[in-house]
Amino acid sequence: MSTFAHASSAPRPSSKFRPPGAAGSFVGRQAVTALMERSAGAKLVLVRAPAGFGKSMVLRQIHDETAAKGIATTWITLDAADNDAPHLMSCLTEAVKRLQLPDSGASYGAPDVVALLGSDGPPFALFLDDFEVLRSPAAIAIIKQIIERLPRNAQLVVGSRNLPDLGVGRLRVRGHLMEIDVDMLRFSVAETAEFLALRGVPALPHEALDELHARTEGWVAALQLVSMALPRSSNATQFVKRLSGAGGPIAEYLAEDVLGGQSDDVRDFLLRTSILRRLVPELCQALVPHIDCAGMLERLRASSLFLMPLEADEEETLYRYHALFAGFLPAASRRTAPAAPAGVRLV
Repeated sequence: MSTFAHASSAPRPSSKFRPPGAAGSFVGRQAVTALMERSAGAKLVLVRAPAGFGKSMVLRQIHDETAAKGIATTWITLDAADNDAPHLMSCLTEAVKRLQLPDSGASYGAPDVVALLGSDGPPFALFLDDFEVLRSPAAIAIIKQIIERLPRNAQLVVGSRNLPDLGVGRLRVRGHLMEIDVDMLRFSVAETAEFLALRGVPALPHEALDELHARTEGWVAALQLVSMALPRSSNATQFVKRLSGAGGPIAEYLAEDVLGGQSDDVRDFLLRTSILRRLVPELCQALVPHIDCAGMLERLRASSLFLMPLEADEEETLYRYHALFAGFLPAASRRTAPAAPAGVRLV
C-alpha cells in the first residue's frame, strides 16, 4: 500500500478551508473577471505576485464568481505542514469532500483522491493559496499529478509569491495556463479611489490621488497602510507628497514581510544594488561579485519581487526597483551592507 494512503488525521482549523475576507469588502477587479471569462481551457490559473499585491483577495473574487456560476469550489490555504505528503493528502481529502463530487464522501487515501480529481464529472475548481510554502518535491509532485489528470471542465487556481515548479512552460505551450501577474494585480487610479472609499477615507483631490497612485504604483499593501494613516493627517495632499518607503509603516512592512523573508543571497543582492537607478547585470556584478547577477535578475523577475521593467536593448531587458522599494532599500542597506566599491557610478 502506498505510504501516501496513511494520511494524518490530526484536526485542522476550518479557516484552512475557507477563503479569506468577506464578500463585498474588496475592490472588484474587472480586468481579472474579463480574463477569467477566457480561461475555460486552462487547467492551471496562476495568480503570482510579491507580498501585499492582493493575491488572496483576487483568488477570493475568482472563487466567488466561479461559485456564482454553479461550479463546485473548494479552498486550501497551504502552510509549512503541507510539505509532509501524507498531511497534504489528508487536506486534499477534506477539500474533495467539500466539493461534494460523486463518491467524494467516502474515506479516500491519497491515490484515490488524485484519481477522483481526475475523473469525469461535474465541473469544479480547486483553490490553493500561499503555494510558495510548498518546497517538498514529494508535495509538489502530488500537485503536478493532479494538474496532469484534471478533466477538461476542472481547474486548479493557485496563488503564489513565486513561480511554482509546476511545469508552467509546458502548460503554457499547451494552452492550459492562465497567468494573472503583478501587472494585472496593480490597482488603477480608479481602483485606488475605490479601495480608499471602501475603508472610509475621504475622497482625495484629483492631483493627490494621481500622485498617490504614482508613488504606490498600485501596490495594495501600501494603500492599506495609507488608508490607516490618512484619516489622522491634517493635510492629505502633503501626506501624499511625503510618502516614501524610507520610513514609517511602509518601511516596517517591507523589512518584515518582504526583505526578511528572502534568502541570504537575495537579501545581499537587494541591499548592495540599492544604489542603482537601473539594474544592469554588469553594474550589479561589480557590486555583488560573488553572485551570478544576470541569473539573480532573472530569478527576481520570475518571482516578481518589486522588479519593474525598463526599456529593452538588443540583448537584454533592464529593470528598476518599485518606487517605494527603491526608497526603502538604501536606508536598509546603510544599516547592514558595506559601501559600494570605488569606481561604481549610479546609472
